Order: sequence, then structure tokens, then C-alpha cells
Amino acid sequence: MSWPWQTFLEAGGYRRAQIGVIIMNENHWREDLKERLKVFGKQAASVLIDCLFLALWLVLQWLVEAMATNLEPSGIDKKILLAFQIVFAISTLAPIVVYIYTDIRVMVLRARRRIQAEENSRRTNDADKQ
Repeated sequence: MSWPWQTFLEAGGYRRAQIGVIIMNENHWREDLKERLKVFGKQAASVLIDCLFLALWLVLQWLVEAMATNLEPSGIDKKILLAFQIVFAISTLAPIVVYIYTDIRVMVLRARRRIQAEENSRRTNDADKQ
């Protein structure tokens, strides 16, 4: 006879002993914790690197602006310098935005894959019980 809570406990790393007592697999929680810390570490490092790139971009933009105000251009030089600032800002920001989008997309896809694997595992467990 199968109890509903047995499926939950077995899916969570518990194994049913021969005598009918549920025991915990000692290594499962450690492996699960290591895996979660590994995933979190990768995500945190990715976010930190993205933030550092954005901070670097802001510093570069500030330096370009400081240089532009110190030059005090006039006439056509002022328009060319403004065009340079706009092109420089867009061209240096575009790769950073691409990396941030890629990192977010990878995080979402990995989360979706983990959810799908869990659903497949539950379906398999349910089919084995019946």
C-alpha cells in the first residue's frame, strides 16, 4: 500500500527501508546543497560582473563628458563632439546589454529545465506507483 506522503518523501531524498521505516539518504542533502550553492554562485557572479561592466560604462561616460566640457567646443566642433558622445555611448552600452540579456535568459532557461525535470520525475514516480 502506498501513502501519498511517501511519494513526497521519496522525491525529497528519502528512501524506504526494507522494514517499512523511512530513512534519509545521508549524502543527498549535501549534494543538493552543493548543487544549489553552485547554481547560486554562478548567478551571483554573473550579476556582479554585469554590474561592474555597467559601472565601468558609467565611468567612461563621465570621463567623456568631463573631457567634452573641458574642451569647450563651439560651432561644428560642438555638433561633432555630441555625435561622438552619442555613438560612443551606444556602442559601448550595446555589448553590456547583450551580456545582461544573455545572462538573464540563461538563468530563466536553467530554471525552466529544472522545473521540467522535477515534473518528469513526479510523472515517472506516479506511473511506477500505479
